[in-house]
Amino acid sequence: MRPTFITTLTILHILAGCIFAADEAVGHGDGKVEAGAKDGGNAIKTFHYDAGLKVELWANEPQLANPVAFSPDEKGRWYVSESYRQEGRREGGAPLIGGVVDNRGHMNWLDEDIASRTIEDRLAMMHKFFPDAAKFKDAFETQEERIVRLEDTTGAGRADKSTVFADGLLIPTGVAPGNGGVYVANSTELVFFKEGPDGKAAD
Repeated sequence: MRPTFITTLTILHILAGCIFAADEAVGHGDGKVEAGAKDGGNAIKTFHYDAGLKVELWANEPQLANPVAFSPDEKGRWYVSESYRQEGRREGGAPLIGGVVDNRGHMNWLDEDIASRTIEDRLAMMHKFFPDAAKFKDAFETQEERIVRLEDTTGAGRADKSTVFADGLLIPTGVAPGNGGVYVANSTELVFFKEGPDGKAAD
């Protein structure tokens, strides 16, 4: 059990984008991903694993960013759901709300949050605490989520291609490739994106 556990832990750590040691990584190229931790490349050196196992970097920022869930398909391609709404994220050094707030940082909201019975109740509560329409739009109506596909196209043992498979999503917390496409737990919905001829989600 130990080798399996360590291997799984290693994959989770590397795919989570915590390691920044790439020199030829191909990113999304849209300027939305954040810079990786400068000291992250040393993380592998701290791993403890059984003799006979080998640990290498497979993917890192800017190939992916803010990962929530990931799963491979039958071709060895990894699909990663990314979130850009979590509170505390930074962009250009400035903190962002991004659309998902944590009540632990806003305890004065708690009673009204619990009292909300409908989406309309919750929306009214959010507008109460963000009365400025421009700030509300910036905090809750600007960011979106997406699914990214990572591939090793050369067989070199690391991802060299990163493609935005689907975007415009709302808090995708699960992703599962299958049946010629990808199933995504998109907030309260389970949606299926069929892969198109260009390798991206078909319209």
